[in-house]
Amino acid sequence: MRGNPIPIPPEMLGPRELYRDPGDLQTVFNFYFNAQRNDEPFYESKLLIVGEGGAGKTTLANKLKNAEFALRKDEETTEGIDILPWDIDHPSGNDLRVNIWDFGGQEIYHSTHQFFLTKRSVYVLVADDRREDTDFYYWLSIIKLLSDESPVIILKNEKQGRQCAIDERSLRSEFTNLRPILTADLAENNDKLKKLSRTIQNELCQLDHLGDPIPAHWGSIRAVLENISGSRNYIDLREYFDYCRGNGFSDEKEMLAASQFLHDLGICLHFQKVKGLRKVLILKPTWATNSVYKILDNKAVRANYGRFTDETLEEIWDEGDAAQMRDELLLLMMEFGLCYEIPRNPGQYISPQLLGKERPAYDWDDTHNLILRYEYNFKPKSIFPQFVVATHEEIENQSLVWKHGVVLRDGNTRVEIVEEDRYHKAEIKIRATGTNKRGLLSSVAREIEKLSNTYDRIEYKTLIPCNCPQCKTSQTPHTYEWNNLQRRLQNRRYEVECEISYDQVNVRSLIDDIAVPMVGDGDRADFAERGGRSSPFGTRDVYYIDKQIIQNQDMGNTINQRHSGSGDNVAGDKNVNTYNSNQQDLADAARQIKELLDQLSSDYDTSTPTGQMMVGAKAVEEVEKNPTLKKRVIGLLKGASTTAITELIKHPAAKIFVEGAKGFMDAK
Repeated sequence: MRGNPIPIPPEMLGPRELYRDPGDLQTVFNFYFNAQRNDEPFYESKLLIVGEGGAGKTTLANKLKNAEFALRKDEETTEGIDILPWDIDHPSGNDLRVNIWDFGGQEIYHSTHQFFLTKRSVYVLVADDRREDTDFYYWLSIIKLLSDESPVIILKNEKQGRQCAIDERSLRSEFTNLRPILTADLAENNDKLKKLSRTIQNELCQLDHLGDPIPAHWGSIRAVLENISGSRNYIDLREYFDYCRGNGFSDEKEMLAASQFLHDLGICLHFQKVKGLRKVLILKPTWATNSVYKILDNKAVRANYGRFTDETLEEIWDEGDAAQMRDELLLLMMEFGLCYEIPRNPGQYISPQLLGKERPAYDWDDTHNLILRYEYNFKPKSIFPQFVVATHEEIENQSLVWKHGVVLRDGNTRVEIVEEDRYHKAEIKIRATGTNKRGLLSSVAREIEKLSNTYDRIEYKTLIPCNCPQCKTSQTPHTYEWNNLQRRLQNRRYEVECEISYDQVNVRSLIDDIAVPMVGDGDRADFAERGGRSSPFGTRDVYYIDKQIIQNQDMGNTINQRHSGSGDNVAGDKNVNTYNSNQQDLADAARQIKELLDQLSSDYDTSTPTGQMMVGAKAVEEVEKNPTLKKRVIGLLKGASTTAITELIKHPAAKIFVEGAKGFMDAK
């Protein structure tokens, strides 16, 4: 349904990454046809005001609503987020409801930007000319990353008439969504301020989604929830269903679709996939987030480097709805990746954003490490603390963690992950040591990629280390871009030169030395491919299998294969060790069949049934001539179903080959 010129809000269609939530087609159809029969044009948008603390964001928000708003010298810095409604005229003659989001500028709030900086919005970046501390590149980069080219207006707040220079040409060359750069003194009410207001209103009125039809009863429930939010911060799910039934809804699935739609728009919060939160609709996102920020802003918590307890929560969330909703608010912090409970220490928590920068002392065996690096053009500040939250159970002794680094342990295998303390042209470096370093490093890499890929437009490089004799023992090996290695394999270029030793290195061995491939299970295993990104740690054509489970669908048996070959052994360029030979034969058979089918495919069009039949039949003939491979193929046929083997080989002619090869078993 995506990409069609029909007025269905993108929020209804779900995220592009299918592994997250593919959406429900019937609900989409119901939404569309209900909107055609009984529509309510949607005229609502967001204006997000961002910038450093004390730049004048709150003053601007109030000035837009009321030009006569008097500037107060003792105005307090915004803690968390404030939302102000602003009604303006749309050229269609309809009233346009604008929700002005005024963000606190403190860095601790940056960790939640990904939840609130959204598409279908207009942004104003406020810069204080006196202080000259605005990081234009950071703000423009994070907006570009999260908002899909939403327009950005820069306001230089000329406090006391002072101006600063901006390299406008450089900014415009990189950020095509940058609109006018304006100046105004927010302490005054003059023509500059009027021009700023007109410019903002003009950008708001040009947003594409305005006027799109939504079903009238969806508009009704949105209005009902807004009215209730005037006196209540949240309602339970049953109560929400009752309100929906009273406003034209009959199907609970559609009611949940409506609450998800409002959640995606930032009108309410409903985490339907989170146990403990799914039965609550938070009507005021600002109440919830500001309650969370009270923990992160607490002086005692900050002085204790982000550590707090249940008693701390009772002291801070000590009255009203916050006291009643402590468990839910704590879950919200965990859902945002803002804290985790310390394993084996119930009631004690850490917020990794507040950890100290100093690296703790620890020993590290730097011989024969596996080293992997990720290089980001722009690295959001939230990725690393969220990674720490996601992997906190493996933190060594629950003590080797600091603001920009962590050491994880699994048995006698350790992995150190360190990020550079910057966001522009920054890297995350991983190094592993121990007996299962490839397996643990692969798990770490998948988690980093999963978090990185939640940003649709993020750009990063995966740098694979060289495994030539000189680089293998080095802490600074030569590296190869994953995309480059992948292209080499696609073009049958199986060797690449190391730029340090000038040795020729086997490409497949480079990949298999560092990465344990995953097997697609129809769910989340192949998240990288489904997210539109290739990864050595996602599913890929199998040359060698480290942990492969083949389900025998015919007999109900499961074969669990485990072995730990590496380097050229993995690539099949040398004789392989004889350990675990039966299981290895199955993996080798799958690899050899795949390579054989690839070779034969060069003479036929395997997108056609005829081509598939020819390639499959010729492959059977070739295997018939090779007694060793024939024996392995028979073992593979005994160990798994046709479906499982076909999925393992992943070739258009695989099924034809398998059906033909079954004759080997009949002929003994």
